[in-house]
Amino acid sequence: TIITGNITAIEFFLISIVIALLNKQHWWKAGLVLAIVASFKLLTIAYLGLLLFIPNTRPRRFRVLILSLIVFILTFGISLFLYPHLMRPFFEQILGLIPNQHNVWIEDGSKNNLPLAFLLINALALIGIDFPFLLSSIAVASILVLFSFWPYRIFNLINFAKDHFTEFFCIGLLGITLAMPRLKPYSFLAVIPPLFYLIRLQSKERQNLVLAISVVF
Repeated sequence: TIITGNITAIEFFLISIVIALLNKQHWWKAGLVLAIVASFKLLTIAYLGLLLFIPNTRPRRFRVLILSLIVFILTFGISLFLYPHLMRPFFEQILGLIPNQHNVWIEDGSKNNLPLAFLLINALALIGIDFPFLLSSIAVASILVLFSFWPYRIFNLINFAKDHFTEFFCIGLLGITLAMPRLKPYSFLAVIPPLFYLIRLQSKERQNLVLAISVVF
């Protein structure tokens, strides 16, 4: 971070540790590290929801999630206690109250910065279709709703998570990244570890295909 001036470098490192811990089925440790990531990159708090699919009994899943949330609150709370004078501008920036400042929700003052929506606009523009951002955002929301309900019945998502939780986590992290607002291209640095993990699981031919598709995205 000292070299790059960007906290995403630490996020990249910690997400890599999370994947390694999940691969060893160290659920508690993975949840704690993930909570630390969320405490300094608030958007990533959505990743904690993936812990509800840990292949364990329901009470233990909730314990891991609750412990992670406690660690998130404590870590964030320490910053609030030590640097109260910095927290007001921090929240103002999150809410978009600081003029001429980038924030999580507004990219250019008129539209949400959703990667999947921008991808949809640019892809359709290649074939001469002008798709307004609002319509593309509605399309993205519809896709998310469908993918939230269908897997339980059609793809049996719960059983997949039980047998292949690390893969499930990586896929979920990539999906959340595409659906949530981001600030800059370097925000995608954190999805390199899960993407690399998924590519390594494929056969050599599939690795080339997945890598080619990823480069296009």
